[in-house]
Amino acid sequence: MFRERPFRGDGIPMHEHETELAHNITVVRGSVEVYGPDKAGSVTLRPGDAPYTPSGLHEIAALEDNSQTLHLYLNGMPEEYQGLPGEAFNATRDWPITIPLE
Repeated sequence: MFRERPFRGDGIPMHEHETELAHNITVVRGSVEVYGPDKAGSVTLRPGDAPYTPSGLHEIAALEDNSQTLHLYLNGMPEEYQGLPGEAFNATRDWPITIPLE
């Protein structure tokens, strides 16, 4: 389920948040693409870009190996996340993205 580092094409599959899970995305290494269904509203993010706050359905895909993002919850850390181990927040998961990169 977890890998040591992310590779191009890894990401977080299409999902949508309840208000308490709303977050912004800041890229600290590499680059990622954030987009909705059918790549609607596609945005490429790199280190130094302003934090991006997705709305509605969205997917996050690494555009290069070793990309890393920081997600800040806009309404504070959700209560159900507070007891999770560190690797739950700093890991690469083997989740297939919905729209594979070309």
